[in-house]
Amino acid sequence: MKDVNYVFVYGTLRRHQVNDIQLHKPTPTWIGIASVMGCLFNMGWYPSLLLQEQCPQLNVRARPIKGEVYAYEKELEIQLDHIESILPTPNGEYMKKYSVATKW
Repeated sequence: MKDVNYVFVYGTLRRHQVNDIQLHKPTPTWIGIASVMGCLFNMGWYPSLLLQEQCPQLNVRARPIKGEVYAYEKELEIQLDHIESILPTPNGEYMKKYSVATKW
């Protein structure tokens, strides 16, 4: 794999979900189950995650959020950005954040 990156998925991009990340090309490599500290919100048919430092602003306590980690090639990121409405024009609902995931 060239230019390897890692992504943590917790909602519709998980295995067997509507936007299963493994159905996209180039196919990412499963790394394992992990968690990040944050708070989840129900947005209807998908969840929204705020990382730990954002939760107190909403009077919500952070907790471990379980998800999946994949190694992926940069070409896949463009597809993920379209799914998350970051491309072609950001809609303001999503943003990329870098965080440390803990092995589950």
